[in-house]
Amino acid sequence: MSDDFTLENAPIGKSFEIKNITGEYCIKLREIGFCEGLDLCKISENKCILCSICGARYAISKKLSSSIVLNENQP
Repeated sequence: MSDDFTLENAPIGKSFEIKNITGEYCIKLREIGFCEGLDLCKISENKCILCSICGARYAISKKLSSSIVLNENQP
């Protein structure tokens, strides 16, 4: 799954739909608000990734961001 388009390698400032959540922390990510079908916008990237979902901002590690697979083909 290394060719998947993930939050980790998404460009800053663009919105994408969450396609899938993988890995050992997928249940925790869903519990805090990362769910398939929701729109996500990557706000910044530094030591962690800052993103916005439904008006809430989340800071997650780069390791976790690689578990969030995005839909590249946005309308």
